[in-house]
Amino acid sequence: MIWSLEIAKRSLQAQMLALDVTSHNIANVNTPGYSRQEAVFRPTQPYGIVSWLGSINPGQVGTGVQISNIRRLRNDFVDMNYRNVTSEGSYYSAKDQIYGILESSINEIKDSGLQKALISFFDAWHEGSVSPEDPTVRRIIVGQSQNLIDAFKYVQNQLVSTRSDVDFQLVNSVARINDIGKEVAKLNEQISLSVSEGQQPNDLLDQRDSLLDELSQYVNIQKVVLPTGSVSVFIGGLSFVDDRKVNEIKAIDNDRITNTGGNYEYTEGLSTYNVLPGLIVDGKWNGNVTLGAEDVYNGHVATLWITMGNSIVPLDERHLTSGKLKGLVEMRDDVIAYGDEPGRGLLAKINEMAYYFFSKVNLMLKEGKDIEGNPYSSDFFAWNSLVPSHNIIPAVTLDPAVVSDPTKLPLGITGLPGDGSLALLIAQEQNNALETVPEVLNSTQWNPTLPGFLKGQSVSQCWRTLIAEWSSDISRNRAFMEGTNNVKNELMLLRTSESGVNLDEEAVNLIRFQKGYAMAARIVSVVDGMLDLIINMGAR
Repeated sequence: MIWSLEIAKRSLQAQMLALDVTSHNIANVNTPGYSRQEAVFRPTQPYGIVSWLGSINPGQVGTGVQISNIRRLRNDFVDMNYRNVTSEGSYYSAKDQIYGILESSINEIKDSGLQKALISFFDAWHEGSVSPEDPTVRRIIVGQSQNLIDAFKYVQNQLVSTRSDVDFQLVNSVARINDIGKEVAKLNEQISLSVSEGQQPNDLLDQRDSLLDELSQYVNIQKVVLPTGSVSVFIGGLSFVDDRKVNEIKAIDNDRITNTGGNYEYTEGLSTYNVLPGLIVDGKWNGNVTLGAEDVYNGHVATLWITMGNSIVPLDERHLTSGKLKGLVEMRDDVIAYGDEPGRGLLAKINEMAYYFFSKVNLMLKEGKDIEGNPYSSDFFAWNSLVPSHNIIPAVTLDPAVVSDPTKLPLGITGLPGDGSLALLIAQEQNNALETVPEVLNSTQWNPTLPGFLKGQSVSQCWRTLIAEWSSDISRNRAFMEGTNNVKNELMLLRTSESGVNLDEEAVNLIRFQKGYAMAARIVSVVDGMLDLIINMGAR
C-alpha cells in the first residue's frame, strides 16, 4: 500500500513534466525553426517477489512510470532533401534577380536600346546615299554614329555596373556564411557538453538546424553527425565546420593573389597563405578570372577560397554545385562577362561584335572620298590599337575631324557630286553577314577570323540573336526556379506535418495529461483513506 503512494508520486511527476513539454510546444507555435517535442513515457523498473512458492505468485510487480526522455520530432532524411532543394532554389533565385536587373537596364524587350540605335544608324547612311551633299544629312549620320557608340557604351556600363553589384553581394554573402559557421561551432560546443551530461538539448539542436537551413541557401552542404552530438559541415567535400573549428571562406580580390614562380599565394597582414599546388589552371580562378592581374572589365573581383591552416583552396565550380554563391559567381563571370555558350558572355560578345563591325566600316570608308574629292585615310570609329578586341567599347570615339566638319565624311567612292555609293554600301551592311566582303574591298583587305557566334550574321542579326538566346536562358531559369520552389513547398509541408506544432493535438494532450494527473492524485487520496482506516482500526 505504501508503494502505491510512490507509484502515484511518480505518475504525478511524469504527468506534470508531460504538461510542461506540451506547454513549451504551445508557447513556440510561432517560433521559426522550432521542432515539436514529445515526452516519452516508460514503465519504471519492476520488482519481483522472492519466494520458494514462486509458481503461485503473480511474478514481477510494476513500480510506476517515468519520462525516459523528451523526444524531438525531426526527420533527418526530409531535412537533407529540404536543404538540397533549398540550395537549388536559391541558385535559380539568385540568377533570376540579376536577370531582372539586366532586363530593366538593357530594355531590349521594348525594342529600344542598342537595336534601335543600329536601325537609326543604317537609316541615316541610307539617307546619305540619297542626299550625299546635304549638310543636314551628314550631321545626322555623325549624330547617329555617336548615338550608336553611346548605345554600345550604355549596354557595357549597365553590364559592368551590375557585375560590380553582384560582386558586392558575393562578398556580403561570404561574410554571412562565416558568421553562420561560427555560430554552428559555438552550438556544437554547447550541445556536446549537454550530451556528455546525459541531457537532450532539443532547443539547441533546433537553433543549429535553423542555421544549417540558412547556410543551405548560400551553398550546397553535407552534414555529418559526430558521436559527441556535434556536426561537421562540408561544402562540396571541403571541410567548413569541423566540430568546434571553422575553416573560414575568404573573398579575395583576384589581383591580390600573386604568382611566385608557378605557386600562388596571398598575404593578409602578417599571415601568408599558399594555394595548394595543382588547383589553379592557366592562371585563372574558376576558369574565368585571371589571378595576379586586373580584371578586364571591373578592375578587380572577388575570388572564393577556403582556408586550411596556412593554405587556401579555391572554392569554385568543382565544389559549388548549387546555392546563392554559385548563382552569383555564374552570373558575374559566365553570363555577364566571359561565357562561350549561347546567351552568355554578354560583355565579351558585344565588344567583339562592335570591334568587327567598326573595323569593317572603317576599312570601307577608307576606300571613299569626301565632298571635295579628297581620299579619307582616318578611322571613323577610332580606338587605341593596344586595347583588346574584347573590351574596345569604352575606348571608341568618332574621328574628331569629321565631327567638327561633316563634309570630310566620305559618302561616295568617286567623290563626284551626287555620289552616295559608299553610303549605300554601308547601309546595306544592315543585312550583310559580317564576314561578307563588300564591293569596295577584296578578300585580302577583309578576311576576319570571326568567333563562332558572329558567323553568318549581320551586326543587327547578331545582337537580336544574342538577346533571343539570353531571353531563352531567362525563361529556362525561371521555369527551373518555379519547379524547384514547388518541390520545396511540398517538402516544407511534409516537414511541418512531422515537426510543426499542431494546436489541436496539443489541446488534446493537455486534457490527456490533466486527466492522468488527476487520477494519480486520486490514487493518493484513496491510499490516504485506506491508511487512515487501518490506523483507526488499531486505535480501537
